[in-house]
Amino acid sequence: MSDYANFDILELNLSCNHGMPDKGMGRACSDVPEVVESIVKWVKTYFKRPVFVKLSPNSTITEEITAVVMKAGGAGVTTTNTMYSFMDPDHSMNPYPAVGPQKQTFFGGACGSILRPIALRVATNIANHPELKNAELMATGGIINAQHALSFAKFGRCSVFQIASAVQEQDFGIIQDLNSGLRALLYLMKRDDLIKKGWKGQSPPVHSMQKLKKFKNNFELWEKN
Repeated sequence: MSDYANFDILELNLSCNHGMPDKGMGRACSDVPEVVESIVKWVKTYFKRPVFVKLSPNSTITEEITAVVMKAGGAGVTTTNTMYSFMDPDHSMNPYPAVGPQKQTFFGGACGSILRPIALRVATNIANHPELKNAELMATGGIINAQHALSFAKFGRCSVFQIASAVQEQDFGIIQDLNSGLRALLYLMKRDDLIKKGWKGQSPPVHSMQKLKKFKNNFELWEKN
């Protein structure tokens, strides 16, 4: 591992639910500060660019782990990895996925929208910690639209957003939608004159576009407000 490959950053996945935690790997690392510190120090010996550690939403010491990452020379943390969970069984109450004739299964990581409130809470806790102001934060976990990304930026002080589940569920075109939506929301935040009028991003009603409708809008009330 060196700088020759020209990676901008490295993200260390020390919190994967599928990374054989029963053998001391994956998420087994995420709650042991000494292990995290040792790994980050070793990586920084060979990689001089920014190093991030991906936190576990299952951890109760994410602030402590973040402090250890910074102490070891890391740039910051990613909030968060997937959440340790058990997938819904099928209609016959067989586990899913089921492997082999014995239908063996195990716990895994839940991602997408179910993860977002937890990831946002982790990011916000770190962002508000007085001793972690210099930690860079990357957001990941159920970001589906621009409003989700903005919430991580505003409350979690995140400057980078990772998108995975949304791309898998839709397609890569959602990235452009997120870019456009985030620009629009940032524009709205700077327009105090529109906010005071109660504008929330929708186009205001226009007389010429209402002529074919069977109901009558009360434009006078809207204009007054």
